[in-house]
Amino acid sequence: MRESRETPTGRSTAARRAAAWGEGAVAFLVYGAAALFYLRPVWRVGTHRLVDLGDPMFNVYVLSWVGRQIRLGLPDLWGASFYFPMPDALALSDHLLGPAAAALALAPWTGGMVGAYNALTVLSFALSGTTTWAVLRATGLGRVPAFLGGAVYAFAPYRWQQLAHLQVLLAQWVPPLLWSFDRLLARPGALRALAFLAFYALHVTGGNYLAFLVHVPLAALLLHRLLGGGGARLLAARPLRTLVPTGLACAALLAAIFAPYVEVSHRLGLGRAAENFRLYGANLVAHLVPARESHYHDLAAATLPRLAPGLGAAWEVEKALFPGFVPALLALAGAVVLVRRNRRPAGARPGTARRLALAALAVLGIAAFVAADLFTLGWWSWAPGDPRSVDAVYTVLGAAVLGAGLAWALLRRHWTGRPPLALPAESRWERGIVWAGLAAWLVSFPAVFEPLAEVVPGFANMRVPARSHVFTLFALAWLAARGAAALLGRLRRPAVRRLAGAALAAALLAEAAPSGIEWHPVPGLRERPVYGWIAGSPEVEALLELPIREHPPMEARYMWASTRHWRPIVNGYSGHTPPHYERFRRICCWPVPEAEALALLRDFGVTHIVVHRRSVTTRWSQRAFARWEAAIEADEVPGVRRVYADSLGDRVYAIGGPADARPAGGDRAP
Repeated sequence: MRESRETPTGRSTAARRAAAWGEGAVAFLVYGAAALFYLRPVWRVGTHRLVDLGDPMFNVYVLSWVGRQIRLGLPDLWGASFYFPMPDALALSDHLLGPAAAALALAPWTGGMVGAYNALTVLSFALSGTTTWAVLRATGLGRVPAFLGGAVYAFAPYRWQQLAHLQVLLAQWVPPLLWSFDRLLARPGALRALAFLAFYALHVTGGNYLAFLVHVPLAALLLHRLLGGGGARLLAARPLRTLVPTGLACAALLAAIFAPYVEVSHRLGLGRAAENFRLYGANLVAHLVPARESHYHDLAAATLPRLAPGLGAAWEVEKALFPGFVPALLALAGAVVLVRRNRRPAGARPGTARRLALAALAVLGIAAFVAADLFTLGWWSWAPGDPRSVDAVYTVLGAAVLGAGLAWALLRRHWTGRPPLALPAESRWERGIVWAGLAAWLVSFPAVFEPLAEVVPGFANMRVPARSHVFTLFALAWLAARGAAALLGRLRRPAVRRLAGAALAAALLAEAAPSGIEWHPVPGLRERPVYGWIAGSPEVEALLELPIREHPPMEARYMWASTRHWRPIVNGYSGHTPPHYERFRRICCWPVPEAEALALLRDFGVTHIVVHRRSVTTRWSQRAFARWEAAIEADEVPGVRRVYADSLGDRVYAIGGPADARPAGGDRAP
């Protein structure tokens, strides 16, 4: 039998690895228990309730569709059944390919896709904390600081704000992805390349936002290695034999996944105006805004909106970035320690003219950044009401920020021989993660995001630049862990140190606890006979469900219902609304389809209309439906006949096709 290798401490490598896996398992269980407590009573209601019936229900539909495609061998992955007759409708939003595969495995154990969705939500918190803990431990931090850093990343208030967006919560692969990439750059090799590719594949097959935006911190890590003294080594022949194939493999994976997005975006002319970036991008005030689920929210809501007069109700939408007092103080302590620990003699001192040039560039960049932020907040405007003016402001000011910042960094490096944030050689990972966090932080601001959206593929179709904050959170967690390690290291007595660590953990977890999470019942599909009738009726080729919801996310209920029969539906909700559906909604159905709408539906290839009478709530709509049904009964609406009715108020009308449509299930149509 092969003997285990002994380490200088007397413990074998196998024993150390077993201990590390044991510690990781304990960390996972603790983070998981905290997540279950915060999301209580998810273990009791998770099979039939969601935190929201808009985006979460859309995501449940996507998990169901992609899971079904996986079972069938991916015959038509992109041809999702909503927004009929549009092809490749799935490419309008997140594909959730990786999460769908996981949900497919979880569904038998969780009571179905709703339960699998909630299980993925809980796991996203537990895994995010555990992977952060593992990376922090690998960098040499102790158990308690690493646990605190994992808690900062996993339970940040921003993540509670994203509770309805599974594709943003699935950030557990970010820490090992960044760590494995830096290790690959530090010493290229086949095993390190395979580890990076594995984490890269896990990450980019999740949500689109994180798949695109992760390349910002990755680029920062690469530039830091190239410009920080290791560029010549990385560009040598031997490292390139590993790095080039790795990059090509990443590019091939991206092309395979996102080529349909490029094609659909080009075909439909999709994109986002800069006004979207203004509403959903970060700003300096946003870093003081607690999430709605935070205990501090009500206090802040009384005062902070006054600092954003131009945002109105959007002052906190998607951009409540306040990390909490405990994480902020720990991160501040970590930053102080980082600066003090890494002081070293300055490089060459530039002359007066060069110092003035550097100062002028710094002032220009900061002034442009502040001006853009005041524009975002609404403190000044230019040609209000003209969307092109917003583009112009962000383009000019963003170019000034990026240009001045880049010129300052390059000139400072050239004139002094030192890059910004210069740290010792053994701390290149620390410098890299700080730069990665700063890069992600800058990209979350509209003034930086908008110019990039003009040149970086994929950015122009994103609505929420502030979601780049996910990557900044990892840098914040690393700084917080460093700060905790420094504070606890000042305590000499082990018992006092353990007590202080427990107190910090308790304070952090208590502050991170969300408030006011509500669980909403998911409509039961087995309880609606109409969907069983549709599933068993081959003559139903495509359908429209009425009433059309005025609030677009509520159309996701019809998408969820379609998982019972998988017939194409005209209704839909996604990241983009296709032009054909926008045109259709302008003529239908307010509240019933008139002749023009019926003709368009027939042109689409729709064969049936489903009417849910109990969902028609306003008195005038009820009267309109009653008149329309009476006209159908009197044969006054050509080509339309009722083929199904039940006691729950659901009706199905054939608008074309064979006259002997089968009225099976429910009450027979007259």
